[in-house]
Amino acid sequence: ALSAGVVDRDEANASQGAEKIRWRTTAVGRFIERDPLVRINMDFVDDVCYRSLDHLETALVEGRPAGLKELGPWKTFYEGMADMPEPARTSWFTYDHYYSDSAFPAALDVLATRDLRHVADVGANTGNFAVAYLLRVADGTVTLCDLPQQLQLARSNLEQHGLLERARFHPCDLLNETSRLPEGEAAPDAFWMSQFVCCFSEAQIVDILRRAASAVR
Repeated sequence: ALSAGVVDRDEANASQGAEKIRWRTTAVGRFIERDPLVRINMDFVDDVCYRSLDHLETALVEGRPAGLKELGPWKTFYEGMADMPEPARTSWFTYDHYYSDSAFPAALDVLATRDLRHVADVGANTGNFAVAYLLRVADGTVTLCDLPQQLQLARSNLEQHGLLERARFHPCDLLNETSRLPEGEAAPDAFWMSQFVCCFSEAQIVDILRRAASAVR
């Protein structure tokens, strides 16, 4: 803590013995203790990322999430998100929601000014955006698009808020190039992607956006 600047020590009384040294928390220490962003990031790194760093070189050389095996036997992180062991599961969702949910009010201010009655939430995660949208737009409908195991979490969230009647569910794996987004009669007025395309390669992003462009009303 001393070398990291988390605490300082006043050695004015050091000649009287170590027990007389006074310790003070620095600004860094106060942020670690009290700032939610710092605590959330530290928990995320410790519980989700740290052990996986042992496999970083393999991941870079082979272009795959080699460290994922420290959390579970999945091909991608998204497949195992719903079944992640604790404390990684709690730390992941706390981290994810902290950065996503804070943007929802500003985004909903924009969406509320458009003539949108049906929005597709791509990468719906636990359904927090769907809940926020349906609470804000009284006659709106949301189609949640994600892996089946994630949609189960979202369904439970919507049910707890009494919003299940205005929600639709579209299981899909968008890393599979044959997987389709809602289209035709099920097509939305807009696609919402929160912290979604940034998770993929440029080629995958272009492919996903092309599928969205061809499906949207």
